[in-house]
Amino acid sequence: METQSSTLKLCRRCEVLKPTTTFAKSKNIKDGFWTYCKPCDYIRNKEYIAANREKHKEKRRIRMKNWQQLPLEKLKARSRGAVARALKKGEILKEPCEVCGETKSYAHHDDYSKPLDIRWVCAPHHKEIHNLLKA
Repeated sequence: METQSSTLKLCRRCEVLKPTTTFAKSKNIKDGFWTYCKPCDYIRNKEYIAANREKHKEKRRIRMKNWQQLPLEKLKARSRGAVARALKKGEILKEPCEVCGETKSYAHHDDYSKPLDIRWVCAPHHKEIHNLLKA
C-alpha cells in the first residue's frame, strides 16, 4: 500500500509540499521528479529568459539559421504542416494503423515531396518502418 508521503514532494522554490503530479518527470533525479513544481519552473524559466534576453535571442537565431540550411528538415516540416492543415479542414481523415488497426495512429511519409501521400501507422510500427529504412 502506498503511503501519503510518497505522493508528495517539497518544491525547492516555493517550499510548499505538493502532489508529485505537479512536478515534471526527470530521469536524472533520484525520486523521478524535477525539484521545482511546474508553476515555479515556468516562472523560473521566464525570469531566466528575461534576464538573458539577448543571449537567448542569439542562440535561437543560430539554431533557426542552422535548421533552415537543412533542406530535408524544411521539406519534412512543410509536409507535416500540410497534413495538419488537411486534417483540420477535413480534406483527409485520420485512419487506424494499417498494420494492426490501432486507433492511435500517426501519418508516415514515404516521400516528403508528396505531402498528402501518407500511411497511417501506430507508434511501434512507425518506429519499425524507420528502423527498416536505416538498415
